[in-house]
Amino acid sequence: MAIACFNRDKPEADHAQADAKTYATVEMILADIEQFGDRAVRDLSEQCDNYTADSFRLTQALIATLSAIDRLLNIRPTVDTAGIWWRD
Repeated sequence: MAIACFNRDKPEADHAQADAKTYATVEMILADIEQFGDRAVRDLSEQCDNYTADSFRLTQALIATLSAIDRLLNIRPTVDTAGIWWRD
């Protein structure tokens, strides 16, 4: 997956401000998950995706299945220079 840049015509300061806002939002989400665990994940899922589940924990069988699919498709996670994980 390639990273796309939108609004190229905006000034660099606008991009920096948007990046700072995104960073602060992610920090807040991670802090909530650290403090409240599954409840925070459930709340975020309901708020953002209108999705609820009995559990957000993956079984070992599902993890093994997904890992096997990744290996079959030769999908490898990649870390960019900012330390962000993504897949090609």
